[in-house]
Amino acid sequence: MSLHVQENTNNKVDNQDGIVNTSEEIFPPLIVKQLSPPILSLLSKYSHVFSKNKYDVGKIRIEPTRINLTSDLPVSQRAYRTSATEEVEINKQVKNLLAAGLIKETDSCYSSPVTLAYKRDEMKKTRLCIDFRKLNAICKNDAEPLPQIDTLLDKLTNAKIFSVLDLASEEHFAHLEQIFKICEEENIKLKFSKCVFAKDKINFFGYEIKEGYITPDNHNIESIKKLQPPNNVKQLQGFLGSVNVYNKFIDSYAKIREPLNQLLKKDKQWHWTAECQEAFELLKNKLVTKPVLQLYDPKLPLHVFCDASQVAIGAVLKQPDSSGNLHSVSYHSRTLRIYEKNYCITELECLAIVDALDKFYYYLHGKKFITHTDHAALVWLKNVKNLNGRLFRWSLKLSMFDYEVKYLKGTANVEADMLSRHPTAQYIQHSVHLLELDEMKTHQNLVNLYNSKYKKINDVLVLKKKKII
Repeated sequence: MSLHVQENTNNKVDNQDGIVNTSEEIFPPLIVKQLSPPILSLLSKYSHVFSKNKYDVGKIRIEPTRINLTSDLPVSQRAYRTSATEEVEINKQVKNLLAAGLIKETDSCYSSPVTLAYKRDEMKKTRLCIDFRKLNAICKNDAEPLPQIDTLLDKLTNAKIFSVLDLASEEHFAHLEQIFKICEEENIKLKFSKCVFAKDKINFFGYEIKEGYITPDNHNIESIKKLQPPNNVKQLQGFLGSVNVYNKFIDSYAKIREPLNQLLKKDKQWHWTAECQEAFELLKNKLVTKPVLQLYDPKLPLHVFCDASQVAIGAVLKQPDSSGNLHSVSYHSRTLRIYEKNYCITELECLAIVDALDKFYYYLHGKKFITHTDHAALVWLKNVKNLNGRLFRWSLKLSMFDYEVKYLKGTANVEADMLSRHPTAQYIQHSVHLLELDEMKTHQNLVNLYNSKYKKINDVLVLKKKKII
């Protein structure tokens, strides 16, 4: 199978006054050699949907877009001052745009200045931009909700072959042909140099995706790896912003970054301690090791592992992989709010479940799943009657889910348990209430406990071996 290299025969641009001829190859031979015969056949059939040069962008066949303004006063701005070199580049591009029929001269009372932006592939400022900020400020917004990235990622669960298209298996080829047909019908042009066809992995919105698994993009991780310890609050905010994008990949994320959070408090004096440095390095190392998550699959069973400590609460959402072993889909953790630190241990463990189910709502709602906890009292939470206060409110909130609570020893609940296996002085100083549970008396004992004077102290459950564990 061979592809004919085509040149742009329309909208030729004169090579005068330093203006380059923009005709170029559509399909570079080096790239063509790497493509499979079925892909080559498709590209040959739909070669006309690919732009022949950067001025061949196509003209979409839809009704003209109407821009509604909030003011009738025209926006007219003076041109920005530019260097002689920039002026030559701007004039060249404007002439090419005129020759290509993409712009036209006008005597409109509206005018906005142009500037040049840095273009990475050309390693210099050659991207012509128009500063429409003042005009945009008086434009009425068209409400068009954009999907969240996590929603898009969830749709790639069973994808094994990927293609990436940039504007300007047999089933997969059918999908490609559908896209090419739409481009053909609407006169949309694709930029071949930014298209990727039939790969087993792709980079997608800062993530690398391959056959049901997702990991942070290498380029972004390398950038984070090179970051130096921050010297002020602004630099710290920048670091945390970069890392927070991948927080679902980091177990115990909230607990690790807690020392850094202290530096962000208002009127807090900047003091970079050894503890801060340790947290900084640990967050970087967690990402540099390339954590891998499994993409959510609605067809597979769901397991939620929860745990709480005197500092934070955390959870892990898991599903079985191809080998039947549970693999992490997402991590979640957050530090306790001030008032939550007064909760007794049972309330904290219950809060961890409530918070986890709220975080993973879009995965869990309408599905039957299992919640694992290392706090045995919560196994009976769904069946306890006459609960008072917050436990009753939480019980109502949890009633919208179809779940089963299973007891898991702390030593087995490793990932979620990392948040709470380090006793604190505050925990040791608390009073302890021993409660012996019998299978026949479990429900009533729980009710009595939370109606008693011991409501706000920690309780240690001593379970009869034959009854629960």
